[in-house]
Amino acid sequence: MANVYDITEWPFSPVSYKQDDVTKVVAGSDSTIYPNLSAVAKPSATEFMYYYSKRDHTSSTAPFNDSTNWAGFTTDNNSEYYPHFIWTPSYPVSANQTPRMRAIVFGDGYEQRAQDGINNILLNLSLSFGLRDANQTRAILHFLEARQGTDQFLFTPPDPYSKQKLFVCKAWASNYNFFDNYDITATFEEVPT
Repeated sequence: MANVYDITEWPFSPVSYKQDDVTKVVAGSDSTIYPNLSAVAKPSATEFMYYYSKRDHTSSTAPFNDSTNWAGFTTDNNSEYYPHFIWTPSYPVSANQTPRMRAIVFGDGYEQRAQDGINNILLNLSLSFGLRDANQTRAILHFLEARQGTDQFLFTPPDPYSKQKLFVCKAWASNYNFFDNYDITATFEEVPT
């Protein structure tokens, strides 16, 4: 498996890519490269935007202008631009929810409860990505490492929660089973919006 840390820069010329290959583009503040980003959301000139090949292809079209072949960033329902986790987890998927609430207990044992905030029921997903090849494993691990456990990203959970939402991933693990066969486990925590 190629190293998750050594990602080549997109060369602005035709190159052949395999599914789940990773490339980076120097961000900068060039509005022709990132026309969808507001001035506030644009990365600095020293940052990179990472893209993941959706299929085998040869293309000279830049990843940020080619949603047929590349993924990695998309907009949410409010047209905000976020990293996008595109890989489908293996089954089973475990979803935990603990509503946040406030409770007042009175002296006679009576308890009054109220929801804490507008978005008080958030998903906590335990996901596994089993039997993945080396290239897909590298792409998934790179995506998670690039977020550093703090950056939020868009992900669409499987049914019955199949709606694109913002998550963070603070913990993940990988297991090397045998040649070209890996398992990844990760915990995705929904971010209040």
